Amino acid sequence: MKKFIILERALHYIEENLTEEISPERTAEACNCSLSTLQKLFATVFGIGVADYITRRRLTCAAQDLLKTNRNILDIAVEYRYQSHEVFTRAFAKLWGMPPSAFRTKWRFSGIFPRVEMNCQKGGFVVGRNFDISELYAHLCRQTGTYVLCFDVCGLSEINQIARKAGDLAILTCLKRIDENKDADMLLFRISGDEFVLLTNRRELMQARKVAEKVLEHNGESVDYAGHKIPVAMWAAGVKMDRSLQCDKLYVNLERIIDQAKECGERCWFAENT
Repeated sequence: MKKFIILERALHYIEENLTEEISPERTAEACNCSLSTLQKLFATVFGIGVADYITRRRLTCAAQDLLKTNRNILDIAVEYRYQSHEVFTRAFAKLWGMPPSAFRTKWRFSGIFPRVEMNCQKGGFVVGRNFDISELYAHLCRQTGTYVLCFDVCGLSEINQIARKAGDLAILTCLKRIDENKDADMLLFRISGDEFVLLTNRRELMQARKVAEKVLEHNGESVDYAGHKIPVAMWAAGVKMDRSLQCDKLYVNLERIIDQAKECGERCWFAENT
């Protein structure tokens, strides 16, 4: 339970201070633990260090500001503690694969690294991470009767064995494929490390299936990482949401839909209901 409390405090502290001076050392101090303890917990649970987590959250929030506001790029950079346009551009391009000016014109999705919420099972042990899906739930409640598409990256664990950055590139590639093939009225969410949800706003099965198939047309296309050509593919499953939707069961239901697609051995599969 102590480890769970440390991580929970760290996540809250980081989220509350994304636009302030923050460091792994200050985060550890706020959690009343050693820096080494905090670094080990982040590496074990999230697979990245504290500084990397802070950077990803800042650049995710910065991306949201780029898409949702007309603010000057330098103003956004300074708000998230980058001292120059150049430094911000390098960091942003490292995560998103393009500079912020190009991102603003080419992307509609910004939640590459959403806020992480901790869950705990019986016995008080830290058991993993769940992305905060409260915003997704709020949108789904307003879109009952429409189709939701769930996507899962194929073989991400094997790609991560090449390098964690190779896995990050595969995730970014999948998000870009979905973003480029969705319509403007569709909303995209990342719900876990390798799973995404697209609210299609479509009530007809064939319309929703067409969107999924357009995304999956790119399955098997490779990305280049450090001399490796890595094929990237996804599973896709769709379901029409009903009024019985419950927030505490949403993640489990979406996971089940993807698992059913895999059990059927079909890259594009549709369930009857949630």
